[in-house]
Amino acid sequence: MSNILRPNLYGIGTTSTPEWIVSSGMVAKVTDASGDQTIVIAQGGKLDLDGAIGGNLIVLQGLASSQVSVLRSGTEVRFKLLSTGETFLSLPATSTLQNLRFTDGDKSLQIVSGAPKFAGNTVSTDTSAPSFLSAGVAGTELQLVFNDEMSGSNLPLASAFQIALNGVALASTEYSIVSGEGDTLRISLPASAAAASSVSVSYSDPTTAND
Repeated sequence: MSNILRPNLYGIGTTSTPEWIVSSGMVAKVTDASGDQTIVIAQGGKLDLDGAIGGNLIVLQGLASSQVSVLRSGTEVRFKLLSTGETFLSLPATSTLQNLRFTDGDKSLQIVSGAPKFAGNTVSTDTSAPSFLSAGVAGTELQLVFNDEMSGSNLPLASAFQIALNGVALASTEYSIVSGEGDTLRISLPASAAAASSVSVSYSDPTTAND
């Protein structure tokens, strides 16, 4: 079995930086941008901006505004590629004006009267379920990758998963949910998983609600 190959993940705290680039294949997580920053996202790059005290300019290389959808999820505003449904930019729903530069011009994101607005239009709530992309095992950790970010405060129950090593089903007490960070759900497996030649997993949603 091969481990999941993921782009570099960066955590950056900054008050003032020169223009910097999120290159293709990079996943960048910025904890805060409290000055007036310029961040360039190349095609194939991803940015998760947790905080934005200052106004920022985010340059989206090679993208027109007509190629993306903009949806709210909790305290975030997510920008997705219409072609794949994949989230490539997450911004906080903040009262500070954020400017995004597309190939067809600049668009602004800001909370107005309690609601985030993009280019003057109220941002709708995202109710779509994430789509499964891939799975892999790193040591004794099962990693499930989706096309959207996980809700770290509302993770699924371990008992909703059915996992087998070499075709032998595990009891739900033998594995546990480690975390849901970014687009990846991590499940801790027993030590025997490191030597297993196959790992299978399925999921049964315990409710019909959008949770």
